[in-house]
Amino acid sequence: MQEAPGAPGFAEFSTAVLENVEKNKLATSTLLALAGSGDSSLSGSPEMPPTSAPGESMPVCGGPVADPAGSVSVTHGPPMAELARSALCSIAREFSVRLCVSSLSEVFIKREMTASGSTPVPIGVLQLVEPGRVAEAVRVVLGDRKKGFQVTSKAGSASVMPSESIGVCLGALSGGHPRTADILIGAIEKSRDGEPFLGSFMSMLQPESLSLAAASVDILSRYPIVVAVGLLGAIYNTRLSVSFLLEVINRKALTPRVNTAAGERLQRAAVVDEDIYASLQGVSAALDTGFAPVAWEQFVFSGLTVVSQARRICSQKLGKLERDGREQRPLDRLTLLDLFPASPPYVSSVAWLEDATVDASRALAGVRLFSSFSSLLDKNDEELVIFVWQADKTNFPAVYGVLFYLCTGCEARPGPRRGQLVVVFLQMKNKENVTVKKDVIDSARTASKLFKAAVDDPSWTSRCAFVVLSCQEQTLQRNVDLGATDLPVLVVDEAGLQATFGPGLHALIRSSAIAFGTQVIDLTRAEFSER
Repeated sequence: MQEAPGAPGFAEFSTAVLENVEKNKLATSTLLALAGSGDSSLSGSPEMPPTSAPGESMPVCGGPVADPAGSVSVTHGPPMAELARSALCSIAREFSVRLCVSSLSEVFIKREMTASGSTPVPIGVLQLVEPGRVAEAVRVVLGDRKKGFQVTSKAGSASVMPSESIGVCLGALSGGHPRTADILIGAIEKSRDGEPFLGSFMSMLQPESLSLAAASVDILSRYPIVVAVGLLGAIYNTRLSVSFLLEVINRKALTPRVNTAAGERLQRAAVVDEDIYASLQGVSAALDTGFAPVAWEQFVFSGLTVVSQARRICSQKLGKLERDGREQRPLDRLTLLDLFPASPPYVSSVAWLEDATVDASRALAGVRLFSSFSSLLDKNDEELVIFVWQADKTNFPAVYGVLFYLCTGCEARPGPRRGQLVVVFLQMKNKENVTVKKDVIDSARTASKLFKAAVDDPSWTSRCAFVVLSCQEQTLQRNVDLGATDLPVLVVDEAGLQATFGPGLHALIRSSAIAFGTQVIDLTRAEFSER
């Protein structure tokens, strides 16, 4: 809300709001609904999503209420939220202030701009506390409390992470939110010896602790479209705070399943909006996994499922997607480089990688196991594209998992044709330096050889790609150029994974050093005394 020059002060405006609310007998909760609380009882329809929240465009009085899907609700008399919005508009004009109301509905925003001349205002990323300040506070707390973080794949003092690294991770997780930073630091102090840190953090996280109304988290818990938008950063510069995401996961884990509907949907490979919450449980489970490589693998499978479901929701309910102020390509016409962005020298020069488009708007229903390429290819196309396929044994040669996408167009030769499936072999790395020849080229050749031996249709060999996902930033090895190989290979490190998993989950990847396979320890124990 911006005050115009010479206008009455904000205190006078606030008093007028309260007086007008009392005069019109509008409950305080109605005004919270205007700010995005999502109290659906106020609109007369229990299924209606929240209509607005501070930040995007200046509204006018009256008119039907738009939901996040872009449709207009049926008005059962004047909705309470609409009356509140109308009252606030009137007071704003009287006191010469600019009132901002946001909406997930592009239709709503365009209508308001046309009817009132309102101006759309992009929402920037809000940083109330710089990550560096969080890192310094973490360093002090660790020293005072004699606490540390141990990488469970190592032993003794060598397993203890430097406090600077811990601080950087927690700075990223806080997202610039001061209360979240405070809770993160408090979780260090309260974590028991040997306890996974983020598990402790989740148990401490309550909506009231975030200095926001509990209804703000209710929105995420009740409306999958809001979760989807936050995960993908799909409207303007929206970002979903990791603390909010973890609280939603925590809350949904306590919600009992109704009958066996989810299991039935999984069997028939159908996906509904609510399934995104169940898929987020896999992300949560990865945070409690003690061994980092296994945790990263589980996160990838679950994260790919979650973002696919977020894309499906957004593609069905939003007119277009934007990220960082740029309109995104249609989800049914993305290249593999859009989905798995790699930079030279970590991308081979096979032409169809940049030319072939695939349908990324279809949701993955979950993760299923496969025992061999032959058994995998015995399945029909519809089944292949609806699941993430995970190798059923840890020593499966070169490949951890497989994805299938439907090709929607390609001019390059050789390459996939429209209507054919594109297969993506997945490998996950959780180490500081990926050896390009051994970890990438040799593995890609092994996977390609085994796959060719299993297929009857030779066209499969011109529509296979090998993708390595590294949760750590890689130092570019300029002496190795994947462009020189004829294998379609992409290596995506921590920075590129923001596009793969969206900004909502990327904060966890940036904090992988403490998110996966790390526990809080007491540094006064004998084995750490040498430090």
